[in-house]
Amino acid sequence: MLTDICDVCNGSGTPILETTYEYVANGKPIKATDFFVDMVDQLLDAKELKKLKALLATMDVSRVPPQLLTAVLALTRPYQKHPILSEARERFFERVVQKLHAEPDYEQARIDAISERLR
Repeated sequence: MLTDICDVCNGSGTPILETTYEYVANGKPIKATDFFVDMVDQLLDAKELKKLKALLATMDVSRVPPQLLTAVLALTRPYQKHPILSEARERFFERVVQKLHAEPDYEQARIDAISERLR
């Protein structure tokens, strides 16, 4: 089970975001994505929605690959109208879309398709 949060932490006590950012900085974006998605999945399974809300609210989307961000949106889509997560997820969604606009590999049609599917 995950620990209580100021920063959401993984089992070792290392903040999840710090670990994710380290993987990306060390050229391991797939490992970062796998790690972060697993942590989000654990939070969802444990019904730790307030912790997930804090995690989404504090994530610096500029420091992670777009694939990680869209994976999180897909995982959290069933919670888009949940009273605890809906507002934080919507703000996260907006930040992700802004990041996608800055990515050279994401043309408008692709962003629109992602937005329609994951909003």
